[in-house]
Amino acid sequence: MKKVQLILLVVLTVSFASLKAQDLKGFSSAKTMTFFGVDYSQTYYIGVDGFKDVEKVATYYPEVWNSLFRKETKKFGLKKYLYKDEVFNYSKVIEDVNSKITEEDVKLRLGNNFDQSNILSIEKAEKIALSYKLNSTNYKYGAVVFASEYNKNKNIGSYILVVLNLENNTVAYTNAFKGKAKGFGFRNFWAGSYYSALKSLNKTYKNEVKSL
Repeated sequence: MKKVQLILLVVLTVSFASLKAQDLKGFSSAKTMTFFGVDYSQTYYIGVDGFKDVEKVATYYPEVWNSLFRKETKKFGLKKYLYKDEVFNYSKVIEDVNSKITEEDVKLRLGNNFDQSNILSIEKAEKIALSYKLNSTNYKYGAVVFASEYNKNKNIGSYILVVLNLENNTVAYTNAFKGKAKGFGFRNFWAGSYYSALKSLNKTYKNEVKSL
């Protein structure tokens, strides 16, 4: 009985890996996609002295950062990092999510140290992205980026990319990536971590696509 269960587990594992690879193959060959924005509703902020203006962290910067990422597409756009011909920005859903972030939300996720198990995982990010039931006319694939951790102690910003097949609301591809924060001023400092992280994402994605 145990042998049969083990064989079944191996078959399911191989089948799941094959399915994920097929999803990545489909996404990598697509020339267009939708980008829904960067979700800050799950972000942990490490280093209390680095995030003194809690009100602005909660209610101001999420949209300021997203606006910057949308406007400066040559630097921050996913197009060149994921090798797409066109990326359509549709920010309303994530704007609504970010607009509901409160000071209390940020205070609960602000500290000098957190157990890593508290930080957003890929599995949880996938579930949250799927719960949004995102859609986009004429675009089969769409992506959400979650800012999972802004760590002032290490000057590192961590992110999770979740790409969805919008036709059936399934996960096509995920990637956890991080980058060094740098720049003048609070906005640019953490935006710098996103720019650096995108270059890291590009390297990983390029290698994964090559291995298909």
